[in-house]
Amino acid sequence: MYSDERIVPNESDSPLSVWVEPWALDIEIPAGSVGVFKADSDTEGSFELEEREGQLEIYGWCGSSLIVEVGGEEIWRIEDNRVPTLSNGMSTKEFVDVAFHSESKKWWQFWK
Repeated sequence: MYSDERIVPNESDSPLSVWVEPWALDIEIPAGSVGVFKADSDTEGSFELEEREGQLEIYGWCGSSLIVEVGGEEIWRIEDNRVPTLSNGMSTKEFVDVAFHSESKKWWQFWK
């Protein structure tokens, strides 16, 4: 079993928005608090992180679960709805970028 854990402190004076894919979760970490993101999978991998437009984005990997704690309290536990395997070895971040952030081609255009 492979696992990853990311500790995200919010040392600012305002809440920090963390978007988690592929579950489309919007997690708010209050000012002065800490978010902890944990996952495990039978498939080797780890979270991918990116800062985009004033928020942090965290991407699970193939087969990963998700546990989120904010301020020491567990707020999400997703173990049954794990990240699916994507075609061509694409990562979750790569898929989301193609599907939603690409200027040239959106996901539905691949089937035309």
